[in-house]
Amino acid sequence: MRYNLITSVLSLFLITIACAQDGGGVVDVTNKAALEAAKGASGTVEGKIAKAEWSRSGKVMNIEFEGAPDFVGAAFEKARVKLDEGFNGDLAKTLTGAKVRLTGKLDVYGGKAPEYVGRMQIIITAANQITILEPA
Repeated sequence: MRYNLITSVLSLFLITIACAQDGGGVVDVTNKAALEAAKGASGTVEGKIAKAEWSRSGKVMNIEFEGAPDFVGAAFEKARVKLDEGFNGDLAKTLTGAKVRLTGKLDVYGGKAPEYVGRMQIIITAANQITILEPA
């Protein structure tokens, strides 16, 4: 019985990682192992956004998820106009509190903000990378 339980749990874990690696599944942003397994690949993450806001300089929007200290989404100033146009004129307002899926290349954060170092990240450049599952 114990062997069957261990085998089942291990199988489920490996399936989750395989789906994350081939882009065939949606990774929960709170699942650190699945995020890390998908590093360098295109994929989709899902979760509820705690906060989406532009930096004071307006150069970057950081998208933080509830219960997900190992992931951050980002959008940059050069894409701001088209992203805002795709979401009722204000992407940050639309995202905050919403349950979403973000699609793109999962990689390690490469910026300078110390609070994001080591996190996995997807950079948003187009509105079609964002799917609102439940509005705020």
